[in-house]
Amino acid sequence: MTNKQRVNVMYLTTRCNLKCDYCYEGEGRENLIEQRDLMKEDIEIFLDEIAVREKGQVSTLVIMGGEPFLKFDLLKYAVDTAWKMDHKFGISITTNGTLINAKFSKAPSLIELKELVSKISTLEISWDGSGHDRRVYGHEVPVSSRPMVHKAILMLADNNIPFRISYTVHKNNWNKLVYDMVYIMEKFKPAEIKLSFACQELEDNGVDFKMLKEKLLEYAEHLYISYGIPICDLSCKLCGKCKKSNFIGNSYMSPTTGISYEEIHSEKKFTAF
Repeated sequence: MTNKQRVNVMYLTTRCNLKCDYCYEGEGRENLIEQRDLMKEDIEIFLDEIAVREKGQVSTLVIMGGEPFLKFDLLKYAVDTAWKMDHKFGISITTNGTLINAKFSKAPSLIELKELVSKISTLEISWDGSGHDRRVYGHEVPVSSRPMVHKAILMLADNNIPFRISYTVHKNNWNKLVYDMVYIMEKFKPAEIKLSFACQELEDNGVDFKMLKEKLLEYAEHLYISYGIPICDLSCKLCGKCKKSNFIGNSYMSPTTGISYEEIHSEKKFTAF
């Protein structure tokens, strides 16, 4: 019988090239005296700890930031180190997608990206559809990252590089969610769409997110049947690809705090600055 597992999250760097107006980590990052990256030794310690704790099981490893593609060499080191270990990892990389098209659209860097993705389970691109204009560059006059990320996703699709979409439901897109799901499925054809709900922000704007999820469930199941693309957190009844019930919480490796643990995973709760 297998033991309960954790979702193991590696914050590769505190650096980020965006200043999204709802970032739930932004204030803490900006208060740092200097931006930090994990050391290679930190990566090795965290992976070894996971391998011992979850011996004989496939461990979930999520690599994120900040923006992990700002430190591509370190990102490759983390993936290669996990890949070479005598332990099985299911690796996911979460990125805002803004650097992908500019850095990896042509050989030889495209080949390098394909090699990286071949060693992981999921390349996850943050794309909020109708609400993506809240993901902005931190200039005096904010500039939306929407066109750049849209182009990057199409580049991945055109080059048959598998990816999934991470979509945060917030006050600016909740009422266009079904439209966005159809658009994403038809335009990008991701392997999966993963939803997270900005619970507090939705409630502060008069939206009952629990009731919203119930109303969306019927649509999600219909879309899954029509397109074969699961909407994680809504179409679990039909998908069944993961075993959420087997996880007891999260473990983290951060450049600022080291290894820490959370026994109960909660929904994102953030408000705009």
